Amino acid sequence: MIKNLQALWNNLLPIQAYSWQSFFWTSLFSLVMAGLLTPIPRFILFCLAALFFIISMTWLCLKNNVPLTPWITSALICLALFLLVNIPSQALILLWLPLAGTIAAYPCFFDKFCHFHAPTIIERQKLVILLGTQILLSCLLQVNFLMQNWLDQYPSLLVDDFSRSVFVVKWQVTPRIDPQGLLLLDTMGELLQRTLGGKNWTETGEWLRGAVHPRENEEQSDSLGALRQEAIAKLENRLNPLAEYPFWAITIQVSEQPNLYLVTLLADWTGPRSERSREQNPYLCEMICQVEPSIQGVSTNCQRARRNSLPPG
Repeated sequence: MIKNLQALWNNLLPIQAYSWQSFFWTSLFSLVMAGLLTPIPRFILFCLAALFFIISMTWLCLKNNVPLTPWITSALICLALFLLVNIPSQALILLWLPLAGTIAAYPCFFDKFCHFHAPTIIERQKLVILLGTQILLSCLLQVNFLMQNWLDQYPSLLVDDFSRSVFVVKWQVTPRIDPQGLLLLDTMGELLQRTLGGKNWTETGEWLRGAVHPRENEEQSDSLGALRQEAIAKLENRLNPLAEYPFWAITIQVSEQPNLYLVTLLADWTGPRSERSREQNPYLCEMICQVEPSIQGVSTNCQRARRNSLPPG
């Protein structure tokens, strides 16, 4: 153990002033001094420490002929930008590969004395392949981030069928996903019970007619629309706000019987979907409520929402 530490110390000692060890110790010195200064000089010294450390590690990799030196240097630059400037990590991951390709292309344009020279024909072909592959891989990463963001904001898309997709492949078995329409209907059912619980039987009938035909009488308010907005607001306060809620269309069907209303709430997805889902519609959800008079006024009993395309249970 002591011999290994001694060997490491000997490797870190500068052999000459112009060496990677000098840049390494200069970066360490800048880092220590930065802790003793006020914010603006401290930030400047932090930047210098990062610059000297990147130069030191790149020099070390080049000295030992490490084949992935441009990618290591690019990763260190992205890490420094993340720590110093707080650039979003996804943006830096997308920058990593094109920046590495640019660093790898540097010897084709400049010699060791930084004199510019045009690349040869063979080098130009290699540059096209190098930069093209790095940009392509970066684009694939961007597609991955984009898809993940879509699924975070529109989780109900997971109930769709991606078997005919050209670029989306379901490579692992995932547990059954329920559309957010179920949660929306359950919340609306709770609000419906509370809303009708404070009304008499006549007011309940007027409220339900206003929900079914909101535009037939201008004096009647859009009862269903107000209930939907209240349910969305409640979900957003209780859970993480999702961008998909406005894409859920809510319809209501009321069957009137003697001293009884059968209310069916339907939630259907109006956002993007696959062609196969238009045939089977895995998004469609429904909830059935019974509204009847009681001693206290009105009694509303709602079943749990379920997917309409699936059997109950």
